Order: sequence, then C-alpha cells, then structure tokens
Amino acid sequence: MTMVRKQVFITREQSQDLRSRSRAAGVSEAQLIRSGIDRELAATENAEAWKQRILRAAGSLTDASHLEGVIKQNRTSWRKRSEQTRKKLSSAE
Repeated sequence: MTMVRKQVFITREQSQDLRSRSRAAGVSEAQLIRSGIDRELAATENAEAWKQRILRAAGSLTDASHLEGVIKQNRTSWRKRSEQTRKKLSSAE
C-alpha cells in the first residue's frame, strides 16, 4: 500500500489523548489516526448506502393515496378498541 503524507492540526488535548491511547494499545499514533479515518469513511459509505435504499423504497410509494383508506380504517379500529378498554376499566372500579 502506498502512503501519502498529510499534515493536520489537532488540539493539545487530542494530542495527549492520542499519545495515551496509542501507548495503551501498543500501536503508533499514525495507526490510530488511519484507523479513525477508515472508520469514518466506512460510516459515511454505510450512511449513503442506507440513504439510497430509503430513497428507492420511497420512490416505489410515489402514489400512496390508496393507503389513506387503510390508515383511516386502522384509526377507527384503534379508537373503538381504546373506548372499549376505557369502559371496561371504568366499570371495574
């Protein structure tokens, strides 16, 4: 693997934490930095992949007007059950 030199500025606290963690882990500070970059890039790629999946799924629901009736039925059913439960609870008191 070919390496490319990059220079970055970090805070004094970050530098101290990096030094402590590298010593504790038994790896170089540079290796910890590379690992952090790899994790960040992987997380970004995963987030982008999820975003694309969600957009594809949303695209398949461009006309969701047929769902309005289903939602209305469910709400009516939930209200009836909720009212029945309330009546049972109040009569049990």
